Amino acid sequence: MNITDAADVATPDFRARLRDELARRRQVNRRYSVRAFADLLAVDHSTLSQVLRDIRPVPAGCLRPWAARLRLGKEEIELYAAAEGSDDFETLGRRVRSSSCGRSCGRQRGVFPV
Repeated sequence: MNITDAADVATPDFRARLRDELARRRQVNRRYSVRAFADLLAVDHSTLSQVLRDIRPVPAGCLRPWAARLRLGKEEIELYAAAEGSDDFETLGRRVRSSSCGRSCGRQRGVFPV
């Protein structure tokens, strides 16, 4: 095993966590469906199906709410969010608040057009 393989194994993957959780629930209840899982996550079943099949990414802003509905720990949620590199709403808010003057949008902090 080379270093890149070890890094791939150690990288947390939220999509894989979703698949594992669905499989766990199906072991308990054979009739548990993707639709039921989507209802739990409060998302359309087709969106969840596409995420699980790796057709589309986890939608921005959904990772933390979905993880909270799965009752994952705060540290685990942060690991998944960092690994996804997705700019969900909470991450975007932190980036905007931490930026020095909002230069990316060409405005000074605290100055808004009327």
